[in-house]
Amino acid sequence: MAEDVGPVPGPKEINMVPFRAGRRHCPGAGLSMIHVECFVAALVREFEWAPPADGSVDLTATTTLFVKVMASPLKARVTPRRMSQAKHRASQGRYSGSPA
Repeated sequence: MAEDVGPVPGPKEINMVPFRAGRRHCPGAGLSMIHVECFVAALVREFEWAPPADGSVDLTATTTLFVKVMASPLKARVTPRRMSQAKHRASQGRYSGSPA
């Protein structure tokens, strides 16, 4: 059973259907894309991203029924960024909205 699980919980082969496949499409596609954009922006803002220790990044893609996907899982070293000054002041109740 453990070999059926990929790096992200769930089956190795996740079959996806794009938002606008066929006659019917997802009415929440626009809203979900906004959420994904905000989520990715937060990840970029809050973490430092670097290649794995061995320095190799495989960006080759393979085509499935509907979409292109990574041929192998993308690996990265992720470390939290230091707390910004504004966040630090806000966490201590000293944020006035203007730089000190």
